[in-house]
Amino acid sequence: MMIDSQEHFEQRFPGYVIAVDSVGACIYINKTFCDWIDSNNVVDGAKENNTNQLDYTEKLQLLSKKMVNTSATNQSGPNSIEFFSKEGYLVVNFVKLGKDDDNYDYFVSSNEFISEKRNRTCEVTGLNNKFSFVEHMQASVNSNEHLIYINLDEFKYVNDLYGHVEGNLVLKKFGDLIDNSFRYEDFIARLGKDEFVILCDSKLSMESILMRMKDINKKFHNAYKDSYPRLGWSWGIAKNDASNYQVTVAKAMSQMQEQKNRKRSLLKIY
Repeated sequence: MMIDSQEHFEQRFPGYVIAVDSVGACIYINKTFCDWIDSNNVVDGAKENNTNQLDYTEKLQLLSKKMVNTSATNQSGPNSIEFFSKEGYLVVNFVKLGKDDDNYDYFVSSNEFISEKRNRTCEVTGLNNKFSFVEHMQASVNSNEHLIYINLDEFKYVNDLYGHVEGNLVLKKFGDLIDNSFRYEDFIARLGKDEFVILCDSKLSMESILMRMKDINKKFHNAYKDSYPRLGWSWGIAKNDASNYQVTVAKAMSQMQEQKNRKRSLLKIY
């Protein structure tokens, strides 16, 4: 992806005003934003499978629901939404306004774009960022690679109890741990929040991958068990579908979520 294409994508972004009702259904969106979504085949950053196969009205409904959920779980802000297309990648901050007389919530985009997309690295961990990951996966033609999707368990309690500065230190330390456990040929990125990915080069056998993940688990336990006893991690793995990287991500995420759910079930039993 060329930088001038990315800049053009940014320049055409019209901003948005979105009104949603009490159940999160979209009531109003400005037409210029609808046209931008439709004409650029833009996909929002929601993690629902096959989002890119929806028509633009369905995408807008998903987008409005995501804004409601994001603002509800992160009331201290700032809040942001991601947009993808073949031309570029944008992370746009937004503001939630007060309810009107009809009890509708209004969400308005700000002019502030997150700048990590330009340098392609995560400022917290020094790893590749999500923009770099998407670019790398779109260029990948090797179906013998394996993608590992990692999510930290109970990371929110670290931020809530110790603050975001401490949380960032935890993310940096974990990023260093996985970076030092794999090779230069393997592509490692932080996608945002507490999510990481590792695209293992085709020369790395499954046996070697599993040994490395086992070693990470041991080092993770030793590093965090005393300071953050609730903190854990879950992961899933999938063989790369070079024709559609989103399928690969969805499969690895699904495995990761299954592992996370099993842990929660054990906690409920005991």
